[in-house]
Amino acid sequence: MIVLACMQLAREGSPSMPKMFNIHGFGSLFGTTVYAFMCHHSLPSIVTPMKSKRHIFIYLAMVYVLVLIFYLALAITGTFSFSHIFDVYSLNFLHSKTDTLHELLVNNFLALFPVFTLSSNYPIVACTLINNLTVQVDLISELFFSDTKMQVLGSSAMGFNPHYLLKLYTRKGNDPACLLEDRPDSDPEIVVVDTISKIGQWRHYAIALVVIASATLIAFCTDNVLMLTSITGSYPGVGVQYIIPSIIAIYGRRFSTLNIGAEVPRAVRSPFSSSLWPIAMLIWSAFIVLMVILESCHAFTYLP
Repeated sequence: MIVLACMQLAREGSPSMPKMFNIHGFGSLFGTTVYAFMCHHSLPSIVTPMKSKRHIFIYLAMVYVLVLIFYLALAITGTFSFSHIFDVYSLNFLHSKTDTLHELLVNNFLALFPVFTLSSNYPIVACTLINNLTVQVDLISELFFSDTKMQVLGSSAMGFNPHYLLKLYTRKGNDPACLLEDRPDSDPEIVVVDTISKIGQWRHYAIALVVIASATLIAFCTDNVLMLTSITGSYPGVGVQYIIPSIIAIYGRRFSTLNIGAEVPRAVRSPFSSSLWPIAMLIWSAFIVLMVILESCHAFTYLP
């Protein structure tokens, strides 16, 4: 896409001079950039093959700089090559003028490229989401049933097993939790062992239906990709990338200080070991969410 945009720019020139700054797109910028910079998913595959971790921060910095260069090249060439940029950037090449057959084939392939990627990634993402929601249902069940704990075996991320055991645990007095069927004095009426697990099957199908129906309903309701990326990047993206790691870092350091007490050696200490970094990340997260909320309320349209 960078090469095609440069070729069109060299052949036809820029259709219009883009504005240096547009305040009306300031709010959606944050959600989109957070969504775009989810490139950290590829970091484990980069770090794992390294034999020596001596210059790991330099290597990671080079990776992030390379990703930034590609994003800037993609954005700058597209800004100067097209007068109107679609939310799905590859659609711009479908509407561009082509003189040769191979350019027409490439432009149609780029237009269908999001379909290929989403079609291949959706089953994986859907299975992951179904397993995560199943675990959330288990946690909520344990939270609301304080006297009894329900443990569902086979509904983990390893995959769904329709023939798992559904066992009921309980507490009596101050005794620790134990499996009732292993105790000779336990009442067999409160022990539930369902090897077929019809409830688990129907629950799994219901969660899968909710996941598929939600994505289909959103696709029918709107095609505003910019709004979807802003919301996805600002709320779930900020929570996963900023808020949850910051909270884990704060309470993890507090726990290690109280229970371990030993400081991390300077040779392996993180450059973000200061306690101010998690707080700064939480403040930055609140600012990003606020900007996207203002953009959703069209607050920037009242600016000159």
